[in-house]
Amino acid sequence: MAALKTAAAKRRKLAQELAANARSAMLAAVEIHNKPVFQYRYEVCTLLAINAWELALKAYIAQELQYVRLIRRDGTTKPFSECVACVSSKIGKPFETTKQSLQILYEYRNKIAHFYEEDLGIVILGLLKSSVLVFSEFMEKHFGFKLYEEANLILLPIGFKKPMSPLDFLALLPADTEHAAA
Repeated sequence: MAALKTAAAKRRKLAQELAANARSAMLAAVEIHNKPVFQYRYEVCTLLAINAWELALKAYIAQELQYVRLIRRDGTTKPFSECVACVSSKIGKPFETTKQSLQILYEYRNKIAHFYEEDLGIVILGLLKSSVLVFSEFMEKHFGFKLYEEANLILLPIGFKKPMSPLDFLALLPADTEHAAA
């Protein structure tokens, strides 16, 4: 019985540490994105956002799914895609859109980490913005972190509350007179 209590205590501590690191990674992604000059902005932010999500998903698994093994016998940890699937199977339909968005962002992450991806721009901006917002909600619901209270980033391009969608932004752009005449 004492061994079970010790294992549960270790699992809770692990979940707390993973959640804290996830929070730090996402805050770093937002801070870097919002720097006025940063040449590798979308690449770094994508890497950090996926890292934040992976840590948050593992924290959720450690906290809510004690029967799931996070560390394999060979010392490696559960891969990102398996973490997404595991959390998705527990949360269900409310997580489906997040799951799909994370899978797309993860594809970009892999291209960035292992080679090169051209023209990330507005597509990654939209994915990152929604990812940050959903991450903020996920962290509050499951770990009690209120990221929007820790960092007042609402007025910057990426923050923890919705300032403007990419479609709203594009709607404000003037029509291209050269193409409009054609």
